[in-house]
Amino acid sequence: MATLFFFLVFFGNINAQEKSIEEAHLIGCWKFYPEESRFFPGMEVYRPCDYDFLEKLRRFRFTIDFKRNGECKYLTLAPNDGHYMSKGTWAYDAKKRKLTIFDLNQKLVKNYKISRLENNLLCFEK
Repeated sequence: MATLFFFLVFFGNINAQEKSIEEAHLIGCWKFYPEESRFFPGMEVYRPCDYDFLEKLRRFRFTIDFKRNGECKYLTLAPNDGHYMSKGTWAYDAKKRKLTIFDLNQKLVKNYKISRLENNLLCFEK
């Protein structure tokens, strides 16, 4: 029975990861949850911004808000330790699962490869 469970979980996860991830699936606000990386080795874990888990732990959490028109906002840490949302743009290559975020001067802010996308979970390769 345990072998069957392992088979279903392991191969079920592979199939979930092989599904096509469309640009529309990324639209919305995502927040970094480093505490959850131990459950997903080798990945950076993001959850929707309205996800309530561990929110009581106040700390800087990189946040990205993707808009349909290729624009986005991302949380920036200021030199005085303040936080503010910066405007930028984003691009997604579905074949390569590459997500790129730029500031308004087209300077690279972040470059990711998506490993996994499910209901309340977005994982990038480290």
